[in-house]
Amino acid sequence: MRTGGSAMAKENIVLLSRASFDVLKKDDQILDVLADYDVFYMFSLRSSHLPPKSAVKELHVIELKGNEEYIASLIELINNNNKLSYIVSTSEQDLLPSAYARERLGLPGLTVQQSEYFRDKVAMKNGLIGKVPFPDFIDTHEFNEIRNFFQTYKKIIMKPKRGTGSQDCYVIHNLEELEQVLHTVQGQQSGFFIEQFLDMPIYHFDALVRDGKMMFATIGRYDHPPLNYSDFDWLITTISNEPTELYLKTSEMLLKVIDSYGVRDGVFHMEVFADDQEVYFGEIAARPAGGGIPEAIYQTWGVHLFEEHVRLQLQLAARFESDKVFPVKYAGNMLYLPSRSGVVSNFDAAPLLSNPLVKSVTQHVENGQQVGQVRYSADTIFTAAIAADTPDELDAAIKHVKNNTFVIIS
Repeated sequence: MRTGGSAMAKENIVLLSRASFDVLKKDDQILDVLADYDVFYMFSLRSSHLPPKSAVKELHVIELKGNEEYIASLIELINNNNKLSYIVSTSEQDLLPSAYARERLGLPGLTVQQSEYFRDKVAMKNGLIGKVPFPDFIDTHEFNEIRNFFQTYKKIIMKPKRGTGSQDCYVIHNLEELEQVLHTVQGQQSGFFIEQFLDMPIYHFDALVRDGKMMFATIGRYDHPPLNYSDFDWLITTISNEPTELYLKTSEMLLKVIDSYGVRDGVFHMEVFADDQEVYFGEIAARPAGGGIPEAIYQTWGVHLFEEHVRLQLQLAARFESDKVFPVKYAGNMLYLPSRSGVVSNFDAAPLLSNPLVKSVTQHVENGQQVGQVRYSADTIFTAAIAADTPDELDAAIKHVKNNTFVIIS
């Protein structure tokens, strides 16, 4: 494992991202590890913030989704004139393009086959048969099979095989809804699969794994299922590293999952369903969480998951020793969602930050800016990160943020 970039001549790297450039900042500064390299950035057309000119060797704004071969060819052209050392992936949509380019150039990192396990939900679950429990599913276009599956479970969900988050997911409660959904996805049905819907609490497990060892991990619970964001104003997740039975079971599950895929290193975001008896695998991503969760983790434990994600792909050591013991703490991540379309006004972060446990407030929509009806977690007006020593402190800080939010949408 290397300790840093060359002091004499900078190595060239390509970094791809669907996310905002802001995730590559720590304490409002660009990650210092990136200063050791000449970085060729490739950002999605839909990325909200791009890197400044001073930080880039080249900047390409490009469609990442379903564009693996073109991106691999473009990176190959870059490599012809600027010998590349590494290709860094930072988000869901750039995982496969990065892997295709690595294989073409013989560079280290996740392979295409390994990346498929994290991108294709059917491959993801097929790779875990007999290893961990997960909801039943079918991958078929036949209406009779789908109807029989629905009649078995009474509530099902149709998901994109290569989806991200809750986008284009359909919860089906009756046969009429089933027919409507099948009509909606007509002609695209091969890109979807159908899964048993589990009415159970959903948890997310966020971890850094090095050489098969869990170096850092937290478990969080969503206060609402992250499906239909228009039903509520707040999406809140409470997070801890307290070694509860659920934490330990989920930690063991994550290591089994990545081992099944032939992977020993990475930053992972895994979602599970859990009750008092069982933990069921939901899905896993080979990247940090979205929706402000990494910021809450950083503010609470000092672990910057995007920094660790980048360092690992550059074959650099982690920022902390593998045997470091982290104190048990509690974090909160609060997303304030637009309740309707209109112009935002009256947002003020100062009252929220008057509570010392509220460590940061990130504004995503300015006063005077138009917002539409919320669809996804990315449509949030602001996120607040809370760090606390006890669950009671966390609950009080969450109430403080709610009681001091006076956003108007008109």
